[in-house]
Amino acid sequence: MTPRSDGTPVSAVEAMFYKRPLIIGPIEYDEEIFNEKVIRLGSWLAQELADKISSILGNGIKSIDYSLTAVDLTTNMKIIKEVYESLKR
Repeated sequence: MTPRSDGTPVSAVEAMFYKRPLIIGPIEYDEEIFNEKVIRLGSWLAQELADKISSILGNGIKSIDYSLTAVDLTTNMKIIKEVYESLKR
């Protein structure tokens, strides 16, 4: 995730829900959600992002337990599914 500004990016939370490594940009995110287990960029330099990606791949990191106590994604996903289903009618 490298947006210049974003409150709580849904795709980042989804990556966390599926326990995938997450790199976020150097902006202030909600610390209750984006804790020390996410990988933070210190700058917007492309080389830093490339280095972080290489580190993840080189270390074989495939899964991270983020312990998402601040986000009840299961309930939220059910709500979204219900909204999508209602649009099909």
